[in-house]
Amino acid sequence: MIDSRLYFAYADNMNEDIIRGICPGVSFEGVAELRGYRLVFNSQGKLTIIQDELSSVWGIVWCLSTRDIHLLDQKEVETLGRFDKITRETSLLDGRKAAAFLYITEVGDNPTFNRGLLEIVLEQAYYWSLPSKYIKFLENMSDTGR
Repeated sequence: MIDSRLYFAYADNMNEDIIRGICPGVSFEGVAELRGYRLVFNSQGKLTIIQDELSSVWGIVWCLSTRDIHLLDQKEVETLGRFDKITRETSLLDGRKAAAFLYITEVGDNPTFNRGLLEIVLEQAYYWSLPSKYIKFLENMSDTGR
């Protein structure tokens, strides 16, 4: 049996073509909510999350093999530079709870809005039918990235 872990993607890795290009063995687990966090841009124009007990971040939970996790870690180093990999409990739409790992970065002093990245995330939010309240939040993200 191959070891595997769940991964919560909340940015461009929600896109199945993108994640399969990095992790060929990935499988879809479900649409999920991460409560107590908010999506923001960091100073490099990448998306990350910060604690906010009144907010939620929506995304996709993927199942990855150990090999795929290694490949994803390498890609995230190239893309994000320094990051923390944390595990948090997510709530899948079917009612299951799933502990999944995710990547976060420091926000920095000057968050930088990245319209191209936000458009990818919005496209995926529509594709996966994320809740309308969350889609509205994404549509209203300001140039401050918050």
